[in-house]
Amino acid sequence: MTAHGHHYRGRRRLSARDEDRDLDAGAWPCGMVAGLIHAIPALKQLIDRLVTKARQIVPQRLAALA
Repeated sequence: MTAHGHHYRGRRRLSARDEDRDLDAGAWPCGMVAGLIHAIPALKQLIDRLVTKARQIVPQRLAALA
């Protein structure tokens, strides 16, 4: 096993999350999309942004159906 192999076994991963609460103790499985996250907005900002974009997009798409 490699020097870091213990980080990738399921048992160690669960221990890091559930028992120790030490987030740096194990590996966290995530996809490449994790590299695309640059900010975590407040919930109100996120909802406001979604509503604003929906108000722009929905009427255009409905008009295209008519």
